[in-house]
Amino acid sequence: MEFNSAHGNTGNNYEYMGSISIPADAPYGYYDFCVRYSFDHGPWIYADLSGTGSKGYNYNYSPSDAGVLYIAPKAGEISLNELYYDTPFSGDSAAFVEIYGPAGAPLDSIHIVGVNGNGGSYYQDIDLSGWVIPGDGFFVVGDNCDNADTVTSAVDYQNGPDNIMLLLIAGGDTTVLDAVGYGYADTTTWVFTGETAPTVDPGPAALIRLPDGDDTDNNLADFYATKVVTPGFPNHPVIDTTIYGLQYSTTGASPFVDSAVVVTGVVTGGHDVFSGAFYIQSGNGPWNGIYVYDNYGHSVNTGDSITIAGIVSEYNGLTELTAPCHITNHGAASNPPSPYETTPGDVDTNEALEGVLVRLNSVVVSDSMNTYGEWKVTDGADTCIVDDDGNYTFVTHVGWHIASLTGVVKYSYGNYKIEPRNDADIVVGNDVSLDSIISPSGPMNAGDSITPECYVVNLGKTAIDSFFVYLVVDTNGYPVHTDSVLVHGSDFVNDTADVVFSKWYLDNYLPNIPTWTFYTAWSVDVDASNDTMSVQYNYTGVKDIPTSFSAHLVQSIGIAGVGIKLGIPEKVKVELAVIDRAGRIVRKENTVLEPGYHTWKIDGLPAGIYFYRLKAGNYSKTDRFIIIR
Repeated sequence: MEFNSAHGNTGNNYEYMGSISIPADAPYGYYDFCVRYSFDHGPWIYADLSGTGSKGYNYNYSPSDAGVLYIAPKAGEISLNELYYDTPFSGDSAAFVEIYGPAGAPLDSIHIVGVNGNGGSYYQDIDLSGWVIPGDGFFVVGDNCDNADTVTSAVDYQNGPDNIMLLLIAGGDTTVLDAVGYGYADTTTWVFTGETAPTVDPGPAALIRLPDGDDTDNNLADFYATKVVTPGFPNHPVIDTTIYGLQYSTTGASPFVDSAVVVTGVVTGGHDVFSGAFYIQSGNGPWNGIYVYDNYGHSVNTGDSITIAGIVSEYNGLTELTAPCHITNHGAASNPPSPYETTPGDVDTNEALEGVLVRLNSVVVSDSMNTYGEWKVTDGADTCIVDDDGNYTFVTHVGWHIASLTGVVKYSYGNYKIEPRNDADIVVGNDVSLDSIISPSGPMNAGDSITPECYVVNLGKTAIDSFFVYLVVDTNGYPVHTDSVLVHGSDFVNDTADVVFSKWYLDNYLPNIPTWTFYTAWSVDVDASNDTMSVQYNYTGVKDIPTSFSAHLVQSIGIAGVGIKLGIPEKVKVELAVIDRAGRIVRKENTVLEPGYHTWKIDGLPAGIYFYRLKAGNYSKTDRFIIIR
């Protein structure tokens, strides 16, 4: 120790002429010091830091000037090592915070403090005074956990985005010894008091520092997420494996469930396609793909080769990586996985295809379903579900032939299903398709003059295929009107042909409700794969007041908005909810409608895919629509 180090003799008898310099190897603990007064040099500082006593000058001093000097661990010597603030147990009673530091280091004046990500206020201040770090270097503050050195329920800190800090609060000063912030990477949306960049908020799981006590002053680099907690012991290492290794199982669940793993693979569907998730694959075929749940918005796009750490989790039967972190992007993959060619029956039943990029060849749309954006395809023997998590605009019609259908396989709500990524993944086999019915377009009355009309769009060989578009109006299986129009390739303008049928006068067919069916059939069939398909329009009746509830979209794709045609037979309260693809209700409206026909407009929504859910009395209807801008 150095003391009584002269600052220079200025002749000022009242100037402090000394200081205490603490060497780096000074033992932690408490030391006496005092201030003595020299008639020659003014007040001097004396300290008993080495245990040998103060220097013996026979000068006057006041005992009231004596004090105690505390040498505490400093930043870099003590750290937050394992944080388990969000547990799967009721009330988070198993929560704990583990500190790592030198054996025997005193924890006097050291506090564990939560810092609210919403506003930055301090909360749940735990004072560790009176405790020392045990001989193994791990000090555990817990509630109802193993190996707790001190017990308190205050260790149940908030989920992210939030912060936990280790502070030295003494002598009116506060020193940050360590700080961990966890939550979204965009720290402009919350108060971040951690180091450099936040780590993930994995709950229910723990954040662990690897290696133990290794602090680079960057939370994102220092911490991993895991469900394997080790209070009072070294943190469990991250397991380096392959996607095949963590997916292959004869029992259904991954052999690495709850563990932190590191894998390398190619992104087969990134954030440029899917919201809140992406898929990676490390080889072709079964067991080589996995779904990554990611609500942190990591920058990964389709075709990237990446190395990633995460927790292996089982969510309602789906094996997935959660809390992804430590992502290294190696750039575009030089040899990305090829789609695994399979069948609808294999997709529908084979767990080994979960997360794998697959392709079906020559299938037909067998069911539009009209629920949650799902539809079905068949190869004539088996069917499987196709979902709309991806970024495609394809609109299905039963009977359409699809030459090839590509996508990744996901398991949800008890079914395996294909998730096409974009329109390029859906190659339609028909040369043309009926796009929309222009007339009739709403309720009709007996005696009305109707000129049926529809649009047909070009999907292939219209320049050499001539074909008929047929119209059949039938009542309970009995045709009351038929018509046809021959369409040539030259009839298409900007890949769309306007097909107009002859004028026809509607009779009163009640109680039977006529069904209008528009369909195409080929007269000069160059491509035999594009046989017959149809679109139906149900006649709604001849009275101004309908006899039953009904609801249908005026158009399924709208610019800035869409409309819903409603048939209301009695005065009733009608409730409408609009739901986005993430399952969030983005609009709720209700009103009381009188009997009759009404149009409910939905506008003011950003571009995207939505569902409406309508309820009127005991009647309910759900359908999908798309907003473009």
